[in-house]
Amino acid sequence: MEITNLFIKLVKIDSPSGFEDEISKYIVQFLKALKIKTAIDRFGNVYCRVGKKKTKPIFFSAHLDTVEPGRNIKPIIKNSFVQSDQTTILGADNKIAVATVLYTAQQIIKNHIAHRNFEVIFTRSEEIGNYGAVNFNTKLLKSDYGYCFDSSSPIGTIITASPFYERFNINIIGQSAHTSLPNKANNVIFPLIKFINKISLGRLNKDTVANIGVINLGSVRNTIPGNAFIQGEIRSFIEKKITTYKEQLIKKLEKSTKKYGVKFTQNFVQENTGYLHKDQVSEQLINNLKVIFNCMNVVPIAQSSWGVSDANIFNQCGKKCINLGNGSEFTHSVKERISIKSILNLQKLMLKLII
Repeated sequence: MEITNLFIKLVKIDSPSGFEDEISKYIVQFLKALKIKTAIDRFGNVYCRVGKKKTKPIFFSAHLDTVEPGRNIKPIIKNSFVQSDQTTILGADNKIAVATVLYTAQQIIKNHIAHRNFEVIFTRSEEIGNYGAVNFNTKLLKSDYGYCFDSSSPIGTIITASPFYERFNINIIGQSAHTSLPNKANNVIFPLIKFINKISLGRLNKDTVANIGVINLGSVRNTIPGNAFIQGEIRSFIEKKITTYKEQLIKKLEKSTKKYGVKFTQNFVQENTGYLHKDQVSEQLINNLKVIFNCMNVVPIAQSSWGVSDANIFNQCGKKCINLGNGSEFTHSVKERISIKSILNLQKLMLKLII
């Protein structure tokens, strides 16, 4: 239960994206007590190396931030699961990975367990754009490959592919006016409706999905809206399909706004590239994971995921990173939970990866 207690302690430390300083300090002090040197980069990521052998290490990555509502979390154990009191998230995403790394480091040092060298990156602001991993200097890593425990899926899950991800903001600009002066307004509702009706959303094909998650329109009842703000995203395992969809979306936006005499601005940002673990090295790593899971009496499940994580960034930078299931359930919701069995199995998995 020691690792469970450590996990509970970690989730009690508030660390929503952008507010990770307190948990960073805790981690640095925890590792310092084990005589493990740490470094904090300009962005605030915490980095360390464990082991002094002359052999090549592997790396592990875990992010420190959580989504909201993630403050004043009150974890409880119920029916062999750790969960929140359901007024907040739990924070297993991704503090179960943080707990696993810290506890494993503690055990191998205190019990003098022979192990391979490994490096750890505790990143910030993963939930809002993988910014910690983006700003981390991967040249610091001596490892060629590593692992994230950041897939909210059963222990045994091996993520073999993740999509390219692009987010976009669109602003439709008309002219607002009082309800009584429609002749002085240029109402953005009409071009907005036309645009939304023209584009495709949801599952576009087997490789691509698109979504509009936010539309802000108007502010008061008695004013004709002169501005509409849209936030959306596109995900695809094939980068060219994102480009094609984006071009079609912009053309339809141009036609819709031109018809009603309004203007628009648009901004598309690729947050990360996708990856497919299909090369020889990846296959060797995946086969090794399958052997480990079978030894643990856990069924290995190799599958693609529509989710993105720090693993995308590390792969993009040439550091092969395999994302693995961490056993958490209902993440990003107040129903989030993780079984004690999964907590113990995740720690057992990490130990097997380094000994």
